[in-house]
Amino acid sequence: MKCNWTVKLNLNKFPNMIANYFTYFKSIIQQYTSIYTDFNFESKEYSNIKGFIGGKITFIDESQLDFIEVKDIEKEPKTKYKYHYMDKDKNLIFRYDNAEHHREIATFPHHKHTPNGIEESKEPTIETIMEEIIRIITSY
Repeated sequence: MKCNWTVKLNLNKFPNMIANYFTYFKSIIQQYTSIYTDFNFESKEYSNIKGFIGGKITFIDESQLDFIEVKDIEKEPKTKYKYHYMDKDKNLIFRYDNAEHHREIATFPHHKHTPNGIEESKEPTIETIMEEIIRIITSY
């Protein structure tokens, strides 16, 4: 189901880097049009390097991904993120975030919520999130 093309964007070549990051982020999601039925996206630029993106994707099995990122292009990791994936009945499938709780996790503040509890995780990208959702959707 994955598209065979990849978008690569050198954000450092452009004066408004956060707008280009938003374009890149949106283009990644648009590679997966065969598995979603609706995609809402909003963004807010705080400056040329800082901004907020958020939205919701409804997939062909009626599951949903709600996401937010607060991003500073000049820094890693993301300032804030949440990728909350749930089934059609709004039951949690997974949620990645970097809320500063769960200090006991070795990957603090990065972690993953599942129906079975909290797991260690690296900071995900929208690509890894979409790949995980594809594996879930196609496993039915």
